[in-house]
Amino acid sequence: VKASRRGLMKLALQTGASLVPVYVFGGNDFYHQIGHEEISRKHKAALTIFWGQWFTPLPFPVKCSMVLGDPIPPVVMSGDVDNRGAIQKIPEPSAEQIEELLSRYMNALCRLFDQYKAQAGYPNAELEIR
Repeated sequence: VKASRRGLMKLALQTGASLVPVYVFGGNDFYHQIGHEEISRKHKAALTIFWGQWFTPLPFPVKCSMVLGDPIPPVVMSGDVDNRGAIQKIPEPSAEQIEELLSRYMNALCRLFDQYKAQAGYPNAELEIR
């Protein structure tokens, strides 16, 4: 999981759209891949060689489980019950607002992962966030 992705958080704050944390257990097993992060960064393009069954683009037949978390509103509303359905948009969110939403999203994703990892067949797995 990439922790440096702030564009999605900024867009959610600007549009008022809620974020839904999603994780696919077994999603890394569809393909074998070779990628070089340094070269990709230098050329500003993802350079990855991948292959599936019989060295083709057909994915390997693997068991996978997708789990969905509760929607995360971009802005925490305070006040009375009348504000529940209101969508607050922030045209120019500050770095602090973006970081706060990213933190809430990453915490929700970690909780989701830990809650379902045993049921999905990965009881000892740890979520790697870079």
